Amino acid sequence: MKKRIFIWLLVLALNMSLLSGCSQAEEESDPSAAASSEKFETEEVEQSQELTIEQLKEQSAAAAANSQESSREEKKETEGLRNDKDESEESTETVESSTPEESSAPAESSAPAESSAPAESSAPAESSAPVESSTPAESSTEPAVESSAPPVEETPTEKLVTAGEISVGKTYIWDDYGAVSAYLELTNNTSETQTVRTTIRGYDTAGTAIEGEEGYLSALGPGETSLMELFVGFFDAAPLDHLEYELYICKASKESGTKDLEVKEADYGRQIFYEVTNKGPNTLRDVRATTLFLDAEGKVLTCRVVYMHDIDWELKVGGTEGECMWVPLDEEGNVLSYSSRVTYYYAERLQRTDQAAVGQPAEIQVLEDYKIDYNGSIGRILVYKNVSAEPLRVRITFATHNPSNGAPVWIDHFVTEVLEPGATMAVQGGQAIQSELGELEQEIRFEVARTDDTSANGDLTVSAQPIGNGGVLSVQLTNNSSRDIDTIVLFVIAYDSAGNCFHVDTNTVFEGESALDAGMTSEEIHLTISTAREVADHWVLFVSSAYYN
Repeated sequence: MKKRIFIWLLVLALNMSLLSGCSQAEEESDPSAAASSEKFETEEVEQSQELTIEQLKEQSAAAAANSQESSREEKKETEGLRNDKDESEESTETVESSTPEESSAPAESSAPAESSAPAESSAPAESSAPVESSTPAESSTEPAVESSAPPVEETPTEKLVTAGEISVGKTYIWDDYGAVSAYLELTNNTSETQTVRTTIRGYDTAGTAIEGEEGYLSALGPGETSLMELFVGFFDAAPLDHLEYELYICKASKESGTKDLEVKEADYGRQIFYEVTNKGPNTLRDVRATTLFLDAEGKVLTCRVVYMHDIDWELKVGGTEGECMWVPLDEEGNVLSYSSRVTYYYAERLQRTDQAAVGQPAEIQVLEDYKIDYNGSIGRILVYKNVSAEPLRVRITFATHNPSNGAPVWIDHFVTEVLEPGATMAVQGGQAIQSELGELEQEIRFEVARTDDTSANGDLTVSAQPIGNGGVLSVQLTNNSSRDIDTIVLFVIAYDSAGNCFHVDTNTVFEGESALDAGMTSEEIHLTISTAREVADHWVLFVSSAYYN
């Protein structure tokens, strides 16, 4: 009996010795696995009481082998989960490296703390908390971090035009009393939008070279033709003999918007109206028309440029803008007589798709709307108010079109630099009337933009009173602030006894370099409040002023 008890105790000790290592490994990896091992050990001990020593040895060895294999499989599965987690953590570091608050939290892991190693990351030092992981730090995949950086774009390389990539059509020369400018008609013969730079020099008849200014076209689209203006220099000693120039190109960083323009022109002799509509998918900027007026020999008599834009100095998608170009006068004061004119358009695309505003902005309320007939030309007078809670910059466009062909007949723009909340201002827009057309409908467009400039009206003292027979209003302004006022516009409306508007007058104040210097009082400013037939019964004076911040 004692021998049997001794043998039983020996087998029990041997069994526990063989299973202790396996149980310890399972406990470290999973508490539930440790509990399972304890139960397994108890069952084995109870069964071993009826087994021989050899059977117990074989069973114990098999149990140990099974436990080790189970531990290996569990470890392999755990390593796989950790590898997946490490990849997930690396991906998270790539995205979150710019947010230190989030990346500073340690990542969750089932591995024991003593086996953790700090993970490599592009996050700032203060966020480099150790990430619990069984993989060594060097296993962090750096390419994932590198992939978060934006790709480095190669700087376009400029090259000299030698193979006809850009062709020069006509070359126009404008010699304005020795001040020489050149205009090159350039066509892009490549399949990409190009930036074109030109250097130029002029040689006078004595062989002296004069270096001119460089010229640029930021975006000349494939197959497009545009005009480049270059100032060559002053030729006082001897006249210009010939020009030499070099063209350089590189791939443009922006796209041309010239092809997006729908163009309308109307020539009425003294005025030429240009109107463009953005038919493309992108907002445009630097929208311009350059017109050369030529004599019978094709020499340039003068050049005029008009820019067409909205209140933001852009042309948004679907937007229409126009300008009037006044034909210059000659030395005798007559309208310049020219044989022909040529016009070139240009525009650049922005990486935006803003839509042009439609309808009357809610921030503006029209209080009064009058028409005055000036011997066949109708003047349109508006009094408007800022009903918003923000200071606004206000731009008003008056546009009249020929109903038969849609050509512009008249286009005016007026800007109020600062209109404070609750403030009012007035404006007059002209409308040309041709006898064969009769009175035409006029389109009025308001545009508003929030401004950081401020009104100076609160710092102005305004003195106004009729003088003479009452037909002239004398106005004096005093700037009571310590700042120069940048702009001041006066506008007066004259009313008859029945309250009808019959006359308006306006004046933009200039006193030296500013509208009115700090602490100064202006000279008398005269505004008419009468016509040859009528003197004002009463009048209203509007003042708009601004500090440019």
